[in-house]
Amino acid sequence: MKTLDATVKTFFLSVAAASLLLCSGGVRAETKVTVGVGHMCCAGCQAAAKTALAEVASDVAIDGTNVTVTLKDNATDIVPVLDALRKGGFPATKIEAGSGPVTIGVAHLCCGGCSAALDKALRSSKIEALNLDSIKVADGALTLKAKEGQSLDLVPVLASMEKAGFSPKSITMGAATAALRPKAKLAAH
Repeated sequence: MKTLDATVKTFFLSVAAASLLLCSGGVRAETKVTVGVGHMCCAGCQAAAKTALAEVASDVAIDGTNVTVTLKDNATDIVPVLDALRKGGFPATKIEAGSGPVTIGVAHLCCGGCSAALDKALRSSKIEALNLDSIKVADGALTLKAKEGQSLDLVPVLASMEKAGFSPKSITMGAATAALRPKAKLAAH
């Protein structure tokens, strides 16, 4: 009887664990990003911005020159939002990343020299809110975050990357990302 009780108990625990896994897999927080744009002077501008974002956004709220976008279909990458705004005539002047971690997939980061060059460019950029200790370049991606109690604007980060010859292929903000291990020794480019 004891063996049967243990078997039944194990079965129900397994079913409960599987149910929790199935339920938790479907729950995901929406990704929102607030992007500052240079102008948003009239209802026509607002309509044009909303039209430009229709393919990538489930919701768009405009307050002055700030456009807050909720990404569609549990998406987490904000590059399509930035591309849509630019194509619509509204290039980002500010990208509010908050204080949480940001992971930027880098389009070309093939060797230690590339990693070292990107790391050096960001460290020498003098971006006030950037926590230099948080910069990690590894496995084709860059992770970083703001200094304690500050909010990071990604526009200067992206400008520093581009000035050094690198461009983002994806940007994920505030998401729990796998820790990237920095390479032991980075070669000079």
